[in-house]
Amino acid sequence: MTQDMVKPALNLMNFNPKLLQTFVLVAEHKSFRIAAEMTARSQSAVSAQVRELERQLGLALLHRTTRSVGLTPEGEELLNGARLALKEIEHSLRVINETAELRHGRVVLGCAPTIAASCGPTILATFERDYPNVKVFLREIASDGLLAALRDGSIDFAIAQAVPPEPDLLVDVLLQDPIVALAPKSIIPKPRRSISLEELSKLPLLHLAPATSMRQLFDAEMKKRGLPSPCKYDCLHSLTLLAMAEAGLGVAILPRSVLRLTASSQMTGIPIGPEKLVRSIALISRCDRALSPAAKRLADLARQVVLKGHRSFEDK
Repeated sequence: MTQDMVKPALNLMNFNPKLLQTFVLVAEHKSFRIAAEMTARSQSAVSAQVRELERQLGLALLHRTTRSVGLTPEGEELLNGARLALKEIEHSLRVINETAELRHGRVVLGCAPTIAASCGPTILATFERDYPNVKVFLREIASDGLLAALRDGSIDFAIAQAVPPEPDLLVDVLLQDPIVALAPKSIIPKPRRSISLEELSKLPLLHLAPATSMRQLFDAEMKKRGLPSPCKYDCLHSLTLLAMAEAGLGVAILPRSVLRLTASSQMTGIPIGPEKLVRSIALISRCDRALSPAAKRLADLARQVVLKGHRSFEDK
């Protein structure tokens, strides 16, 4: 070892981590040339950095010949420790970056109208409390437009009725939401355990708009059984249907989760049976587009709110 490599104990306060990164590249590839190409520097600059690291440590880390580069025992030990240290630093920087992104940013959530009405306020209020500087936009979109908005990037992710598997979509099913007949007492005065599709076909029905997936599910089930699907009025928003049913205009066909939006004693939610129509609620995102930290946090919160609201309603 030469005289200029002997040095007292390393002062970590003055240690340059770039020297360690350069050493790891040279050691892993056993080549100054490859390390130079990867860092867009000259071989002489890379060699100088490794020599400086050896000088600071007071140890030879590499065996150099005109044809090869090898590691000394001390170099092997440092390489193992350096890999772990750099991995920890990379993880810490990623956490810091994600934390910084949650201090600001923009997220667009797409929701089917029935889900926006029943879960949207809680999701937005909770997220706004925890991350006041992240701007969240809620877009209520009928099912036929949600997937198009997701694919063209207009929304970051969607909470809607589950769709069949498709190569470009991730569909995370959260829960099963039964469809019920919400009937005013003026039309069905006595409590009932269930009502059949055949009986419903003879009543004035209030439906969600034809573009909604739930309406399509109901109409398809009626068609399969050769039954007419009468519609006295249809609306895009569930709250409008609730108000119409409360006014005695007809029987509203809605998901059971929407019943939490009404406290009217004049309304009875009757399960449809024996067919038991059910819609699956899912969180849908794109396979080729990772959610930003803010969008991921909102998606996690949305899952919790949807599931918690469902359990609370089931317990009543």
